[in-house]
Formats: sequence, C-alpha cells, structure tokens
Amino acid sequence: DTARAKAAEVGHERIRRGELEKKVALMQRELEDTARAKAEEVKHERIRRGALEEKVALMQRKLKDTARAKAKEAEEEKQRREALEAERAEQRDKEALLEQELNQLRTERQRQAAAHKLM
Repeated sequence: DTARAKAAEVGHERIRRGELEKKVALMQRELEDTARAKAEEVKHERIRRGALEEKVALMQRKLKDTARAKAKEAEEEKQRREALEAERAEQRDKEALLEQELNQLRTERQRQAAAHKLM
C-alpha cells in the first residue's frame, strides 16, 4: 500500500515536472518570440530614423541652396540698382552740361543782340 502510494506520488511528481518543463519551454519560446519581435522593431526604427535623418539633411541642403540663391539674387538686384543710379547720375550730369551750354548760348546771343543794337 505504501509502495503503491509512493509510486503514485512519484508518478504525480513526474507529471508535475513534465508540466513545469512544458511551461518553461513555452515561456522560453515566448521570450524568444518577444526578443525577435523587439529586434525587428529596433531594425525598423533604425531604418525609419535613417530615413528621417536623410530627409532632414536634404531639407538643410535645400535651405542652404535657397539662402545662397536669395543672397545671389539680392546682390544682383543691388548691382542693378547701383548701375541704374549711376546711369541716372550720368544723365543728370549730361542734362546739367546741356543746360549750362544753353545758358551760355543765350548769354552769347543776348550779348550779340545788345552789340548789334549799339551799332
């Protein structure tokens, strides 16, 4: 009777140990699956981060290019304004010279008319 009880106890212990081993094996598989999923997630995150970094770098290059283009455009506009102002100044100088010549001609004509009257 005792031997039978002992044998039954040993049998139950084996069953319990087998169930525990199954549980441990299941938990190990779950841990491995979780680790694989996490590794995959990390991989995708790295890929996403790399893509974002590339996008940021591209945007920075575009901003620099735009800034350079705007600076060049502003410099060209400044040069156009300066050239136009120089042209206007030259035109004013020419007009002043013509006005001066005209005044000299008028003065000369008046002097000639006055000299003619005196004769």
